[in-house]
Amino acid sequence: MASPHSGSNVEKLVSITTEAFDITIKGKPVHPKYEKLRTSDAQSKMRITSKIPFQADVFHPSMDAEEKEEKQTYYGQYQIRPCFFEEQSYELIIEKNGFQEIDFWHESQLIRRQVQPVGNRGRLMTGILNFGSEIGYTELVILADQKETMKIKIEVFPSKLDYQDDYYSLLEDVNCEIHNLAFEFLKKTYQLASPNQYVGNSLAEYYHMLRLIFEKLMKSVDYVLQRPHHILHEEVEVVPFHKIKRSHGKTLRWIEKNSHYLERVKHQLIPQKALSVQKRISFDTYENRFVKFVATSVKRKIDAILRRYAAINREKDPLVIQLLSGMTKEVNQRLEFSVLREVGNLHTAQSLSLVLNMAPGYKDIYKYYLMLQKGLSVNGEIYQLSMKNVSELYEYWCFLKLNGLMVNRDYELIKQDCIKVDYSGLTVNLIKGVSSTVQYRVPATDERIRITYNPSNKSMPTVSQRPDSILSIEKNGSQNEYEYIFDAKYRINPAIEDTSYYRAYRNPGPEEEDINTMHRYRDAIVTKNRHSEDVFHHRMYGAYVLFPYREEQLYQQHRFYKSIEEVNIGGLPFLPGATNLVSGLIKDLVESSSDTAFDKAVLPIGVYDYLERIDFEDRNVLVGMLKSIEQFNKCMEENFYYIPKKLVADQRLNIKYIALYQSINLFNGNAGIRFTGEIEALKELPRHGIIELPSHSVEIYYYFKIKKWMELPNPIRIEGAGTRSNFYTNRRLLDVSEVVSELYCKSKEQFRGLRESERERRFGLIGNPDEQE
Repeated sequence: MASPHSGSNVEKLVSITTEAFDITIKGKPVHPKYEKLRTSDAQSKMRITSKIPFQADVFHPSMDAEEKEEKQTYYGQYQIRPCFFEEQSYELIIEKNGFQEIDFWHESQLIRRQVQPVGNRGRLMTGILNFGSEIGYTELVILADQKETMKIKIEVFPSKLDYQDDYYSLLEDVNCEIHNLAFEFLKKTYQLASPNQYVGNSLAEYYHMLRLIFEKLMKSVDYVLQRPHHILHEEVEVVPFHKIKRSHGKTLRWIEKNSHYLERVKHQLIPQKALSVQKRISFDTYENRFVKFVATSVKRKIDAILRRYAAINREKDPLVIQLLSGMTKEVNQRLEFSVLREVGNLHTAQSLSLVLNMAPGYKDIYKYYLMLQKGLSVNGEIYQLSMKNVSELYEYWCFLKLNGLMVNRDYELIKQDCIKVDYSGLTVNLIKGVSSTVQYRVPATDERIRITYNPSNKSMPTVSQRPDSILSIEKNGSQNEYEYIFDAKYRINPAIEDTSYYRAYRNPGPEEEDINTMHRYRDAIVTKNRHSEDVFHHRMYGAYVLFPYREEQLYQQHRFYKSIEEVNIGGLPFLPGATNLVSGLIKDLVESSSDTAFDKAVLPIGVYDYLERIDFEDRNVLVGMLKSIEQFNKCMEENFYYIPKKLVADQRLNIKYIALYQSINLFNGNAGIRFTGEIEALKELPRHGIIELPSHSVEIYYYFKIKKWMELPNPIRIEGAGTRSNFYTNRRLLDVSEVVSELYCKSKEQFRGLRESERERRFGLIGNPDEQE
């Protein structure tokens, strides 16, 4: 049977007839977005369980129905083409045939209220069913005389995701990203505890954590088995004296206490028996018993998971069974064919030893053990809400996956408030509507990155704004953060032919109103000027819609992707297995310089004219050398600077500022350009006329009186051996430069090129550690 067309009208999807009542469900059998975006021919299941006989007719079955009767209960199992979808309305009609009172029940109060009696005779109930963004199985229950008589179990499909692949990948990724974030948090802060086989966390949690760390745990066990901790164990035994090969202090003391074993032979006292003391290496230590205890505990947990999984009344995944069986085999190999076979069992927990706390291999096993035993107590909404709500699931996944991309790039996690530790273990507090922040450090530049979920922007002059996530990046050379919005929208326009969206964009993409929302966010989120509360500035440099779509290569032809390069606003597909475009954008945002980030921002007209009027040829700053630390201290105390007249050409006397160059040879860790001051007055004096630092020289000097020395917000570093002579630069360059070489730049383009090449060099060192040495 051919699939129905996307524009099909309302049809009868389910029709059930009994002696007591008739049930009809009407609606559109297809969803236009599902038809356009689906990547596979999925199958849906419907199940009817009834206490009375029934006849059913379902829409578009893919195979013959399975109907049977067992112990006065009637069953019907139907495999059909998907016809129930999220965000789509269906009409439910229940018609009473007899005299019993018929009622309808559903776990959702909103749906229950929709189905009400109609007509004067009360024989008809009807209502509109709309499951919102919740997907998966749901049950419609029919009651006769207040008794449950029939259950209709239907499967609600997502319209924008591939149910079998994308939805379950989202669920899996949420679990993995939470555990990865927890493990990053635990790397340096895990707590110590006593071994306890019965710490209560669920088998499902244990399984997810074990999958993530099993390989690392086995490598640590192998390391220990190759270099096991051991002790010297003394074995004592009373043996004939001629069998004793080496005397021991304990042997002599034993003979003194047991003199009756001595016999006189030719004027000598010869013992007939004595105490033999031998030292043997023993691996039966507390630490090795603990390793055996951990391996045995893991094996026991895996066996429990396998038993529980086998008892589940649904189709089994052979890959899960194969994975768990393989884990059991690996643990058994280490228990049966190693020193652990000779090690005793752990009966009582001692205080933590230095070996478990510090020894290679042992400390890692202990850490992994704590991870498995502590578990994750998820107290926020992220698991309390029905995970059938795919729109909220997608929003959580986007935030967690953004953090996963940071970890994958080896940015160092330094602070977060999503996961906390208490005596019960780890708690994940990720709640819709409550702000959460994760902070990272970029090793190449020592810059900071923050990702904030549900950031609060209540102090807006007009209306508060609340995007899903904001990426904030510090940039060396700038006092401001560069902020970008990543807003998860579980919406996509499939670009169906003959629609205005198709004619404008040709391919599926984000909705136009969501792009308009990004414009609103960027314009509405402002901050006060730090020097004047009456002046506001835009905070956001870019805003991007994250939407569920898999075809990344095809989407690159979309106008809303190209607009990111043009105005830094657009949309990006984001799903498990489709994260390359988002990952690439984040890489560019983090690794670009502050000037590049600034240039990509859309600024008011006239700003670029102002920037272009900066004269790089105006070298109005003299960078002066210092001959001693005493000179530096005196110049700072008395607010002056001096330099031989012969070193300053007449055309350079237009300088307005002095910057002090602190050389590496004199200042070591404080080397660089750290202080500058505006010139208040200029004098021409012989050297002996500079009374602050007496001298007998008659050489003519320029004496600069400084208004006040000011510390630069970002000290300028010296590269290599530095410079040995005075030079001139621009005042703005002094404020924005990171290294001395940038002070020599003669144009905006030269400065940009030098800054970008330096950042590329630093980020290149991350992947090439040999060059760092």
